[in-house]
Amino acid sequence: RDATIRRLEQDRSQIAALVDGDLQGAIALTTAALVSIEPPKNPDARASVLKACEGLDALRERAERVLEIERLEKTTTVRMGRKPIGDLVTMVARSWKARAGTRDVEVAVDTHGLEVCVDADLITRALDSYLENAVRFTPARGRIRLEAKRRGDSARITVWDSGPPLHPDERA
Repeated sequence: RDATIRRLEQDRSQIAALVDGDLQGAIALTTAALVSIEPPKNPDARASVLKACEGLDALRERAERVLEIERLEKTTTVRMGRKPIGDLVTMVARSWKARAGTRDVEVAVDTHGLEVCVDADLITRALDSYLENAVRFTPARGRIRLEAKRRGDSARITVWDSGPPLHPDERA
């Protein structure tokens, strides 16, 4: 079993290396080529070019996620410390408010002055990921709400948005 796990980890590292080099380069070159051509006059051809650009963007985002997971698993050292969780939530939300505002999406934060023992970097990364998805899938004039509440000896951070719900199979 240990040998199988090591082999799978090596395979994953090799795939990440391919994504980092060959795939990202190919995506960038193909995107640049598509963007540089004169927009076709035929509506169907124009729609095809736009669809190809959207597909490349989606592929690029997936490639970046694969690389981020690989980096996290290789470099994650947990550094626990007593932190005001509300400050972390507010800081991350502030960074996303500008991006969300371009689509007229409201980002609201409600914290309760909580201080908990956490790794600030890991919590920040997790919140960034949740907010990135919330901003991406919340329709124009939608709402995103972050809340940090005490739950016994711990805190619960909730991210809610007015975007479409996840299918039960897609939930972690």
